Amino acid sequence: IGRIEAENLNFVRHYYHLNEDGQKVYFGDNHGTAVIDSTTAHVSDPDETMFVVKFDREDAKDVCMVNWRAHPHWTGSSTRDDVSSDYVGPFREAFELQTDCLFAYYQGAAGNVNEKSKITAENVIADHREHGALLAAVAVRCLNENMEQVQTGPIRIQEKTLSLPVNTVKDTGLYYAARAVQSIFQSTGNRPEAMAASGGYQIWSVYHAGSIVNRYGKPDTEDRTYTVVTIGNRVAISLAPHEMFDRTMVRVEEGSKFDYTLHFSYANGTNTYMPDASTWVYGSYETDTSIFAQGATEMVEQNFIQMLGQMYDEAN
Repeated sequence: IGRIEAENLNFVRHYYHLNEDGQKVYFGDNHGTAVIDSTTAHVSDPDETMFVVKFDREDAKDVCMVNWRAHPHWTGSSTRDDVSSDYVGPFREAFELQTDCLFAYYQGAAGNVNEKSKITAENVIADHREHGALLAAVAVRCLNENMEQVQTGPIRIQEKTLSLPVNTVKDTGLYYAARAVQSIFQSTGNRPEAMAASGGYQIWSVYHAGSIVNRYGKPDTEDRTYTVVTIGNRVAISLAPHEMFDRTMVRVEEGSKFDYTLHFSYANGTNTYMPDASTWVYGSYETDTSIFAQGATEMVEQNFIQMLGQMYDEAN
């Protein structure tokens, strides 16, 4: 197993702009085209750690499991001859060309982190193929320079289900306003006309309208299951059914006693954003659309730290 910093290959897609009076105005930019200068900056630096785990097999090709956090954003060309598997496909192809290993990709905590695609202000990467090749070069360097042998030991698995607070909608008028926004946008594609149909209700986007409709009349809590897998007494993997934010999982990794703590998102059959406390302060697309209320993420964070601590004690 090894880790390496994949510098300048992902970015936090939330920014702030300083007004003339010095106040911060927050905004998001999925493609990273914001000009970074004295008045505009990222709200935080991304976690650039890439993990490579190599499984040696006697009777078949070795397998490399690569764990990286960056939200796939390319969708390929409009022609049928250039359908994209996003950067993951070129990442795999370039990696397997340079090694004699099979490639397995596992998404990390990418709820607020994008790959550096189409960036004009900071870095120019032409397409998903180039980006995948750059990631592969980092992974191969890790494989050649940063790996250490670890004893596998017993594999332990623990699951825990949490009842998390949900952003429920009780207001029937808000529900029907959101339905109207959805209906007009789906039939006309006219976003301003659709938003005008909200009738004075605060609906931030058509995505927000969809989340309002989905939350209407639901219970105040929903259950989600979280998993920790440990391999021996040095390696742990946390699995969550959401798009966790990188800042959250950095805190989990720092709170873990294991030498290597990897995180896999999109596990256990569900999906939504899990914004951390700082994101709720400035607001974002993710806070608008997450079904979970403020504070839910911190419950998940502390749950992972507790599970990892208990499993470390059991392994040692």
